[in-house]
Amino acid sequence: MELRQELNVFRFVQRKDQPLVKHWYYVQGDRVQYDGERHTLTIYAESEIRYIPEDYFAD
Repeated sequence: MELRQELNVFRFVQRKDQPLVKHWYYVQGDRVQYDGERHTLTIYAESEIRYIPEDYFAD
């Protein structure tokens, strides 16, 4: 929780015969919550960037 302002979340989606898609979520640090009884961390994203990583690699 101490570093909650620094959190970014990445989600990778790979569908058959399609390129890998990366979703990059910017977290709202003031909306990160930890429930000690349930041992769950809830993270709210402020925005999302969706892109295909291979589009950014030079040959």
